[in-house]
Amino acid sequence: MAMNAALAAFESWKIVPRKARTVPVQGRQDHAEAPVRADAVEILEVGKTWPEADADVAEAIDFLEFYGREMLRYGREQPVEKLKGERGKLVYLPLGSGS
Repeated sequence: MAMNAALAAFESWKIVPRKARTVPVQGRQDHAEAPVRADAVEILEVGKTWPEADADVAEAIDFLEFYGREMLRYGREQPVEKLKGERGKLVYLPLGSGS
C-alpha cells in the first residue's frame, strides 16, 4: 500500500520545480518546537536519553538540508567531458520511489 501511495503521489510531485520541492526539506531547524517534539517522541517511544534523541534529530535535520541542496545541484547542468564532434549532456531525471 505504501509503494502504491508513493507511486501515485509521484505523478503530481514530479512536475513540481526542484526549487519548490526543496522548501519542505530545507530550513526545518528554524522551527524550534519541532525538534524538541521529535526528541520527546524518541525518548518516550524508544527510550533514548535527551542527548541521544537530540543528536538523532539534529542528524536528521542535517540530512534533509544536505539532500535539499543536492536536489538543487542535480537540477543544474552537470559537467561532462566534451570531446570534439560530440554534444554530450548529463541530466538527472526524477524517477520516484522504488525506481
